Amino acid sequence: MLQYIFLLIICIHNGLSQTTCIKDNNCGCTLDDGTKRFFDLTPISGKDVPFFQVGTVGNVYYYDPCEPFTIADSNGACDGVAGCHHQIDGEESFFVNLALHDRVTFNYNEVGENLILHYDNGKQVTFI
Repeated sequence: MLQYIFLLIICIHNGLSQTTCIKDNNCGCTLDDGTKRFFDLTPISGKDVPFFQVGTVGNVYYYDPCEPFTIADSNGACDGVAGCHHQIDGEESFFVNLALHDRVTFNYNEVGENLILHYDNGKQVTFI
């Protein structure tokens, strides 16, 4: 039964209409569908600090689609990243690199008209 559910999920995912959006830089891409529609993410980017910070004290996610940032303390760092998770567990603090700018791919879902960014940190893939 589990195998059939897995196959169904793959079929549904592969059935979504996605168009490749060719990366122009960390902040944008151009659709490869003949329209040459350009997506620019610079309006949602910070300069010296990550644009997005969500979470609660002890469990915070940071993200900036365009500008690499560094967050550090004496127990670790996310250095030159697009995404980072900072977790504090008691007296222990640690950072997890979630995304690197040079490892982003852009896809466009035609059905939902959504731009989907796939980030890789060398170990895992993060979808935004």
